[in-house]
Amino acid sequence: MSGYVLHLLAYCMFAAVLSQMIPQATNALASSLLIGMFFTLLPDIDIPSSKIRKVIEAGALLTVICLLVAYLLTKEALFIYASIFSTLIVYLLWTVKHRGFFHTVAAGFIFSLPLILIEPIFFVYAQAGYLSHLLLDRKLFALI
Repeated sequence: MSGYVLHLLAYCMFAAVLSQMIPQATNALASSLLIGMFFTLLPDIDIPSSKIRKVIEAGALLTVICLLVAYLLTKEALFIYASIFSTLIVYLLWTVKHRGFFHTVAAGFIFSLPLILIEPIFFVYAQAGYLSHLLLDRKLFALI
């Protein structure tokens, strides 16, 4: 298994080539690179000891706490539903197996698709990050 540093280095090489092929504004480039770095680590979210998993779990816990506080202050039911949803995401992370769904092209597409609504170039860099991870893990052609 490749370490996260190797995944980040491989992504940086892909991103360097990609940034030469796609002209874009300089301010979008920095954001695009950071998004791609996140997405190159994302497939390893199914490993309990991975850095990305720890960040996601901590973020989800903080989100649940903030949502519960928001509910106590506003009594809006939406905050309770969102906190339940965040808790379910963490629970699902505890049940997935390594190199399962998260190591597929389909997962990378599904997770990065909402970025098109924000900025289409973010989607491109997210895909580059995700695909570079799968390429290093020799899972690029896994369909499911």
